[in-house]
Amino acid sequence: MFHNKKIHLLMISLTLILFFGCSREYEIPKRDFVLTSENPVEITDTEEIEEDIMTEEETDEDEIIFFRNEIEKGADDVSIFIYKGLRYLELKKHDEVFARIEIALGSKPSGHKQKEGDRKTPEGEYYICYINSESQFKYFLGISYPNEDDARIAYQEGRINEYEFTSIKNAINDKRTPNWYTDLGGEIGIHGGGVFSDWTWGCIAVTDDDIDYIKEYAGLGTSVTIFE
Repeated sequence: MFHNKKIHLLMISLTLILFFGCSREYEIPKRDFVLTSENPVEITDTEEIEEDIMTEEETDEDEIIFFRNEIEKGADDVSIFIYKGLRYLELKKHDEVFARIEIALGSKPSGHKQKEGDRKTPEGEYYICYINSESQFKYFLGISYPNEDDARIAYQEGRINEYEFTSIKNAINDKRTPNWYTDLGGEIGIHGGGVFSDWTWGCIAVTDDDIDYIKEYAGLGTSVTIFE
């Protein structure tokens, strides 16, 4: 009987231990968090917003702004600079830009024009040598392609003869229209028609509204520099 009493007391003790032990709040031990490939950190909404703002700011910095200012009209001291890769031209007076205008190019815009029908837009130093106010593309400012450098290279390569080279060279020296009817091609200019794509045969196209603006400041002899 004494043995049964001991067993009974032992069972009561175990019951009390289990009861009070399980009733205590279990606390999860704290540990340092280590970033590994198994526990990646999610980007918070705030971080995503900040990243979007930075992207928009960077885009704004790279955005090309087109504009046209009204200055005293006339071709004196006005120059035209054409940037093929950026697809715009600038009008400058005394080295100050007063207009930046979107352009379209020949349907094969990369590279320098070398021959008739290659649909490329030339690169180099030129000037306005011809004006057609009744062009099918609103207005046409012809440029002096080919210049002397273009002609010299073609002559050295045997693509034009000595007479054609001399003719072009003399026209450039006299600020006249060079021979447009050799293997080098010609009749390249700035005209209207739109900038929806690179669609010309080598000319520089702008909108009809923009060519109306350009012709007020450019005339025969206005320098035209075309960059790659």
